[in-house]
Amino acid sequence: MTWSSSGVNGIWSQDEVIAYLGRGTDSVQDVAVSPSGRQVLAFQLDGSAQLWDIADAFAFAQPQQIQTTSVKLQGHSGVIRSAVWNPSGAYIATTSIDGTARVWDAFSGKNLTTLRGHTNLDSQAATAEVIGAFWVGDRFLTTYGEDGSFRLWEVFDAFGQPIDCPDAASNGAASCLNYTQLFKAHSRDITLARWRDADTILTTDRVGNAGRFDLKTGRTETRDSDDWEYPVTIWNPAGDQLLTYEELDDEPEATKSEIRDFASGETIHTFDFAIAEAVWLDDALILGGETAGVTLYDPTTFEPRAELTGSVGALTTAALSPDNLLAAAFLDPEEDVSSVYVWDLAAGAAAEPVAHYAPQSALEEWPVARLDWETDDQGGDRLLMIGTKAVVLWDVVADEVLLRDGSDNFTDAALSADGRWLAVAEGRNVRVLNVADGSLALTLPQHANTVQGVAWTWGAEWPHQADAPAADERLLLLTWSGDGTARVWDWPRRQQIDLLYGDGPLNMAAFSPNRERILTAASNGALRVWDAWVQQPAALYAAACGLVTRPLSAAQVAQFALAAPPPLGCIAAAAE
Repeated sequence: MTWSSSGVNGIWSQDEVIAYLGRGTDSVQDVAVSPSGRQVLAFQLDGSAQLWDIADAFAFAQPQQIQTTSVKLQGHSGVIRSAVWNPSGAYIATTSIDGTARVWDAFSGKNLTTLRGHTNLDSQAATAEVIGAFWVGDRFLTTYGEDGSFRLWEVFDAFGQPIDCPDAASNGAASCLNYTQLFKAHSRDITLARWRDADTILTTDRVGNAGRFDLKTGRTETRDSDDWEYPVTIWNPAGDQLLTYEELDDEPEATKSEIRDFASGETIHTFDFAIAEAVWLDDALILGGETAGVTLYDPTTFEPRAELTGSVGALTTAALSPDNLLAAAFLDPEEDVSSVYVWDLAAGAAAEPVAHYAPQSALEEWPVARLDWETDDQGGDRLLMIGTKAVVLWDVVADEVLLRDGSDNFTDAALSADGRWLAVAEGRNVRVLNVADGSLALTLPQHANTVQGVAWTWGAEWPHQADAPAADERLLLLTWSGDGTARVWDWPRRQQIDLLYGDGPLNMAAFSPNRERILTAASNGALRVWDAWVQQPAALYAAACGLVTRPLSAAQVAQFALAAPPPLGCIAAAAE
């Protein structure tokens, strides 16, 4: 087939023209032929494309003009770069210089979905050309762009229905960016979304309902709390039991509480007192009442194991260190001030606190929302105390404040995995502080709405980073916001490397334990799982080796963690 700016001027069989296309093919930039050879898609200068049926051309006795197009594809704002037919033949995916890929119904020409996400790394507000695409089975599409990244998209669900991606932001921010699963089991705000393991997510919502999601099978299980007035529900760490109790602020006379088996819904144990706060750890169930004191229960028999004394106020949160130090925060209802107490559980029942932290500034007159234990290079215990207006890093043994930060707009904080950096979220900003001296290392570009949380992890080299890696692993920072986006940052390079566009304001997000997925939970109850497969050199290599057209350089071999340079035609070599 030959074409020029004036149209497709020849369909050839061996050395002779057998047909040419009629009007409607002006300004043709390129063409694509269907795998069957029966259809031709002509890309035009205005970003549209004409689909022609050329099956009859091979029966013509003399060269003839094909007059009628099957359908016209309209939607791209820039010239189409490539087109690939779905294995079923019913759908066509196109990529364009406008930074998008689109999936079309090959019979009606309807645009089923638009995939946005390839971003110019030099300017996060600008999109990058999408150079090409290929189908991975019937459901998934892989695109690759000028930004150097490969992105995997779920285009059709398990029932073959097109997935309706949300519209992208006006600045070209990603939508439907390589997410692989979407659960909508909650109709209310999700209050908890956490990983039980690399393939299972546990959730609760604000009306006490619980959900468990198996990513391997796609199975969704739920357990409601319809017979409760103001329920609070928490999971055990194993993800097979639930504790539900009444919220005392709304039901002050309540004494109802029970532990249920999630699978059957049967009650395993009940408590005959009002619970103000509960924390379920691997080694203990910690329950606090309205008055001072906290009781540790055996997580298997639910019998009392220890009564910890010496605290003042109602329990708000707790955390256990690797060497069995229990930290718990208490809110004094009369003073409206929180304090943190630490017990050595090896000391046994009725133990007195071994350490106590009292607020040292007005910003610290907080309800403490979270406690995180950290271990320094010398094996010492440090406690990160996160409140509603401030964060404090406390050396428990030395009773010394290592770092303190906060403001009226404070929302969250997290210490990096190597203990060197503290990310602080306040308003629409995220500041990263150097723990050694408290200095400001960097303020990240603003989200469009309040940042709801931050988290760190160790991450493998991301393939769309251009430079060779300085180490096998590097720090990744995850931030999420009420603007509906979550962002992933390569901290050593101070560079944003992914933008996840969700389903409305995001309440929470988290890396999976194996660092291969990210979950985001939106205020409308939608739980979205993002496959971070592009972090995995083996997966990237398997997808990309068919596109290898020249030997890789030594730096590229190192960048993608390959044992040896791949041969050309590596798919054929791998099949052998």
